[in-house]
Amino acid sequence: MVMDLGWWIAVIFIPVIGGLFWMIWGIRKTQTETNERVIATINEIARSIRSDIILGDEKNRAQVDGLRKELSDYKLEASKEFVAMETLREWRREFHDDLSKINNKLDRMAPIGAAE
Repeated sequence: MVMDLGWWIAVIFIPVIGGLFWMIWGIRKTQTETNERVIATINEIARSIRSDIILGDEKNRAQVDGLRKELSDYKLEASKEFVAMETLREWRREFHDDLSKINNKLDRMAPIGAAE
């Protein structure tokens, strides 16, 4: 029994292509429905935020003022506890200079110790 190209197209290829088309169509339909639900949810959240801003303006101001105070307190605490980069550079320079002086003294003493 010889199977020709027409048989393969009719029996295998067309059903496979049809199945792929059906899967893609279903995925697209599901994705469209999901996108519509997400857009509706985002619009609902936006409406809620707008009403909170309009109705709760005084409450929001108090919250923002509280956050500003907390931030300024944190900045003050951080400036007390942490060292500035310029200070670190200066200390590093001084430390390096001291180490260089010690190294020079050791180099001058080495010939004395080597002669013994």
